[in-house]
Amino acid sequence: MRLIVDGEPVPFTPGDSVLLALLRAGKVPAGPLCCGGDCPNCLATIDGVAYVRACQTTARPGMVVESQPVDSYPELPLTERHGPLAGAENIFCDVVVIGLGEAGQAAVETAAVAGKEVVILETNQGSEAVGIYAGPLVVARTETGMLHVHAREEVIVATGAAEIQPVVPGSRLRGILTPRALGLVAGAGISLGHVVVVGEPVPGVQATVVSGELVRFEGVDRVEAVVVRDGAGQEQRHPCDTVAVQLGLHPRDALRRMGHDLPVRAVGEAALASDIPT
Repeated sequence: MRLIVDGEPVPFTPGDSVLLALLRAGKVPAGPLCCGGDCPNCLATIDGVAYVRACQTTARPGMVVESQPVDSYPELPLTERHGPLAGAENIFCDVVVIGLGEAGQAAVETAAVAGKEVVILETNQGSEAVGIYAGPLVVARTETGMLHVHAREEVIVATGAAEIQPVVPGSRLRGILTPRALGLVAGAGISLGHVVVVGEPVPGVQATVVSGELVRFEGVDRVEAVVVRDGAGQEQRHPCDTVAVQLGLHPRDALRRMGHDLPVRAVGEAALASDIPT
């Protein structure tokens, strides 16, 4: 099975995201990769649609992928004709649960035991919540159109937390991953070369683990070393082919904030406190 990337056929393994297929083929996007839909670094034009997150798109035979330009915008379509209008399906329920991690599953079970009618929206299952409006009304998109989910009682946001990404000199180099992305990519059997992790070990990943304050990444196109400052204030350089840096988490709470004056609440990591401005 193959997809077409920048005019070249690229094989993929069933179940791969487009990003995993790219990584298997050695086509590594620049900048830190999260593999969780939280960053813009794997954006691509897929089947003519620009600004699609490759990590959130399942690879399909014949899919056409164009890399996002590094220093410009994607080219405009050659035609001014719009694509087909997406229809919207209205669904009514007692409770909407957004996200199906541990906290989301617990919320679903609690509501079900109480006899509530529950609708689950989960990006990895094809329904991505994109907004919460008065009602409360949750708007979600699917591959075939839009969903308008009307909650009679409440909306529960269980979208988890995003990993904070490094912003230091060299952070646009290829080969930088968040710890979760490192575990996902390594678990997919993709070769990563010599791996360095700044922070705590990543389960299941063979790596050199170092500590210290992140200073910079070094390399020309791909990361070749990570430099940290130790407790004595001295810089330590660690050569690597791939690097992951643990900088903590930030709640994915945009949907909860959209519904701040509505019956909307966050649970699990989506309810974490954070000192990062939003």
